Amino acid sequence: MLYTLYKSVDNTVKHRTFTRHEELSTSRSSVDYSKTRMRIINNSMEINKGDFDAFVSNIINEKGDLSNSFKELAKMVSSSNFISDEFEILPGLIDKFIYFLNFGSECPFTLDILSILLNLWYISKFNPVLTNEALITTVFEYCKCSNLDFAKTALCSIANISTYIPTLVFSLMNDDFIEFLHSNIYKDSPNGKIDPILRIILTFCRIEQKNEILPHFFTFIPNFINSFFHKSSFIMVFVSEILFHMITTVDNAYTFSIENGLLNQIELTLKFCDPTRLKFIFRIISICLEHPDERPKFATIEFLQRIKDRLLMQYCSEDAFYLCNIIQILIPEMWQQIYEIGMIHKMIEISDKVEFHNKEYYAVCFNSFIMHATEEIRNEVLRPDENGENSIFIYFCNIVATISDFHYLFHLLETIERIILSDEYYVQLALNENLIDSLEAIDQSDEKISSLAQRIINLLIDYQRNHECQ
Repeated sequence: MLYTLYKSVDNTVKHRTFTRHEELSTSRSSVDYSKTRMRIINNSMEINKGDFDAFVSNIINEKGDLSNSFKELAKMVSSSNFISDEFEILPGLIDKFIYFLNFGSECPFTLDILSILLNLWYISKFNPVLTNEALITTVFEYCKCSNLDFAKTALCSIANISTYIPTLVFSLMNDDFIEFLHSNIYKDSPNGKIDPILRIILTFCRIEQKNEILPHFFTFIPNFINSFFHKSSFIMVFVSEILFHMITTVDNAYTFSIENGLLNQIELTLKFCDPTRLKFIFRIISICLEHPDERPKFATIEFLQRIKDRLLMQYCSEDAFYLCNIIQILIPEMWQQIYEIGMIHKMIEISDKVEFHNKEYYAVCFNSFIMHATEEIRNEVLRPDENGENSIFIYFCNIVATISDFHYLFHLLETIERIILSDEYYVQLALNENLIDSLEAIDQSDEKISSLAQRIINLLIDYQRNHECQ
């Protein structure tokens, strides 16, 4: 029974890991592009649509005080109450933007126009007027402008529109612009350019045609990673995702990364990066653990301790899946060390804080652990402590009604049944945790799950009746 159960649980874990990995690697819907967009919010003024239309009309028809119209329009679109999707942007306004921008940096309206575009391009639904190719191409040129204010604002504008139509924007980029990104990303100065440049590159890394795009950046990103990866938590977050996309997409990128020491930066990132933004570092580590040359670097007590230190920060974030995946990979060969450093107890201790969408990932780790641990260790982690808490079995009982995946739920119920059959102590514990109510609350549409749940319910009811008779 133990071997059969372990085999089932192990297969379940691999199936769930692969499915989740594919979902988050390939699905456009899983990408939150808003995290790479930027807005300049200078005020919270209420916006009068009539005034907005009047300023637009003045600019289109070149009437009145144009300088004032541009400044007021820039002020409106930088308001926290402005949503570009809710205002009509006329084609004539875009034409005027192009017209004035073509005068070059001497035009008195240039910075206002670029600021307006930065916020107008913070869009969430298709607006063909705002995706004018001539306008995008013109703004590209301002990214290379010697005027730092113009260059930064233009770069931020391109970063925003790139998140919306990345394929089109990339198609408009020429070799000169890529060379510009290359040369400016190395400038270790507080000029503000590195932020939008990283956002632009990251956006292109995320789109479906990665194979065509990433090689352009892989020529200079590795050196940048080694030079600047440790400079700030911000850079670590963005570059870790760029590196992940590269080693999973570009031919020989993983080997190249190893040879150039890029993966050595991971330890630094685990230590210094924002602990709630480690998803792609965790994913890279999972890849390394599957590589025979890299696995020994991470299958160490020191690394396990680092992971344990990050547990408390991850239980309510999406990153928890990837962290649990690493633990799951390491359990078969390192379960003893994982237990000895207190990682399992730490996971149990914080389990009541784990959010709904992460509960089953913790359960996968627990399930794998009890399948590998010796009987003595299993008993210790299954039984509650002196306070009646901190038990894997209690965790299993409490999450039965929350598991959405039928495949995993079936094997969780198998595990619960086996534990109950092993000792009457767990029958009483299950009753104390109202397991019958939880089992009755689960979706009964799957015949195998329904049958197994009913079998456990019958075991618990029979136990109750027998003890009542006594």
